[in-house]
Amino acid sequence: MRRHVIVLLWVVMFCIVQPGGSVQARSCAAPEPLEVEYEQSAAVFSGRVKSLKVVRVGGGKFDLQTVATFDVQHWWKGRRSKSVEVRSCGGKEAGNEVICTVGFEFELGVSYVVFATGRPIETSICLRTKAVEESADVLKWLNTIKPK
Repeated sequence: MRRHVIVLLWVVMFCIVQPGGSVQARSCAAPEPLEVEYEQSAAVFSGRVKSLKVVRVGGGKFDLQTVATFDVQHWWKGRRSKSVEVRSCGGKEAGNEVICTVGFEFELGVSYVVFATGRPIETSICLRTKAVEESADVLKWLNTIKPK
C-alpha cells in the first residue's frame, strides 16, 4: 500500500511540475452562475490584446505574471478607459517558463470578453474570460444588463 501511495504521489508531481519549472495541470471549481460572477468581478469588458509582457512579482523563480494590454471595445463593469492592463499568473522570461495551473494565456491581436478581479485586475481560466468568438451566450446576457 505504501509503495502505491509513493508511486501515485510521484506521478502527480511529474504531471504538475515539469523539468525546468513548468506547471502543466489546469483545474478549477465549478463556475459560479453568470450573474454571480458578474457581481464578484471588478471589471467586465471586451477588447483586443494590443501587447503582452512578462513581469516579475516577487523574487522567486516561479513569480512571473503575464500582463495583457487591451484596446477596450465595450465596458460592462469597471473603470471606463480606452486601454486597460489585465494580469494572469505565469509567463516566459529568459529561458524560464512558468505555466500557472489556472493562468489564462492571451494571444496578441485576439479579442476577448474579460471577467477580472482584484487590484490590479487579473483573470484566470476559472473565470468566464474567453475569446469573443466563444462568448456568444455571455455577450447576449451582458447586452441585456445596465453597465456598472
